[in-house]
Amino acid sequence: MNISPLAEALTSFLVPLLPHLVRMGEEESELAGEKLAGARWQDARRLWRRLGPLVAETPETVRAGEAAVTLPENPEVQDTLATRLEALLESDPELAGELERVLDPGRVTSGYEVVPGGNVSEGTVVGDSDHAVTISLSGDENEI
Repeated sequence: MNISPLAEALTSFLVPLLPHLVRMGEEESELAGEKLAGARWQDARRLWRRLGPLVAETPETVRAGEAAVTLPENPEVQDTLATRLEALLESDPELAGELERVLDPGRVTSGYEVVPGGNVSEGTVVGDSDHAVTISLSGDENEI
C-alpha cells in the first residue's frame, strides 16, 4: 500500500472538518460538521475517533493539526500535516487499511453490491457524498 497518497487524501478530507472534529460531541460543531460534510460527516467522525487519539500522542502532529485549523488554505501547512499523518500511518498498517476503505469514494456503504445485469435487494446504495442510488422493488420488472 502506498501511504503517501493516502495521507494526502486524508489531509484533504480532514482539514476543512478539523475545527468541528476536535470539538466532536458539541451540538454546534456536530451541526456545522454535518452541514459542511453532508453524508460524509459520519465517516469523518468514525475516522477521527480512531485517528484522533494517535494524533494526540505526537506533539508534532498535534501542532500540524492546530496549524491546519488556523490556516486551512495554506499548502505548506497541509503538506506538513500530510507528512505527519503519513508517518503515523506507516507505523500502523491496519489503521492505514481502515482509512483507505473509508476514504475510497467508490465504495458501497450499504452492504449491497451492484453488478450490472445482476440482482439487487431493496435499499440505498451510496457511492460517495454526491451520488446515491435508491433501489425500489415494485412490479414485475425492477430497475435502478
